[in-house]
Amino acid sequence: MVGDVRNESDSSIELEHIYSILGNIHKRKIIIFLGEHGRASFSELKKALKISVGNLYYNLDGLAGFVAKSEDRKYYLTEKGKALYKFLLDQETRIKSYLSETNVVKRYLDKFVFPVIVPRDIISFFYKQREISIVAVIVSLLLGVISTVYTPNCFLLLEVLDQVAFNFTMRILLLLGSLAGIVAIIEVTSHVLGAPLNLGIDFIGGIALSLVPIFVSPLILNALISDAFLQSLLFRVFQIITLGLLTATISVFKKIPLEKSFIAVFVLYYVSYTIYILFMRI
Repeated sequence: MVGDVRNESDSSIELEHIYSILGNIHKRKIIIFLGEHGRASFSELKKALKISVGNLYYNLDGLAGFVAKSEDRKYYLTEKGKALYKFLLDQETRIKSYLSETNVVKRYLDKFVFPVIVPRDIISFFYKQREISIVAVIVSLLLGVISTVYTPNCFLLLEVLDQVAFNFTMRILLLLGSLAGIVAIIEVTSHVLGAPLNLGIDFIGGIALSLVPIFVSPLILNALISDAFLQSLLFRVFQIITLGLLTATISVFKKIPLEKSFIAVFVLYYVSYTIYILFMRI
């Protein structure tokens, strides 16, 4: 009986994996390309698909079990991959019909809205890209430092504090502490939601990039807008952009569904806003 339950669970996971492949245009293209050409190097796949190195790494990892790499570093379809390729060829019309049968609103959201709000293709650019990720962290922190130096604001997790009488050292410590705190909260929350504990520099790079809208917001808002209420209102727009980027980062690097990624980001926002309110009451 336990074995039957385990088999049902494994089958469910396998089906979810297959559905995720069918719903991802890049993964489908990889399966079809390898099915047509037999074997291909990483550079051949990148040239054929016209996507970034990080994005290709991300999608190849998502095809584990369907695509494998030989000793000469060529990618090829496994038996399951060949079966899926055959299915794609045999059922191409039906798959396209199925993907287009979803209601118009959902199809519009999936195609035009979600890729903008939760831009996984942008974030996957950093996937397994150590050097680029390090640059992203440095640039993001530099922007935060510049905002701290040239505006009266400083950062507290996802919030911005106004007119705080902290010296420069304390402001920088708050900036660094905010980045560290955000990484820690996301890591722990994602793990609770089923993601493995894996704190890579590319993951941190994705988080750093996600924080750029918040880090530059004081510079832009103080330079262009004098009204405090309007500044506060527009800051939430920058914050929403950051929340979308963080959701994409969690989904890409922690390999959990968008729904769980939204939950992790909501927890982060709740913690951040609660600490901000408590701080303002001191």
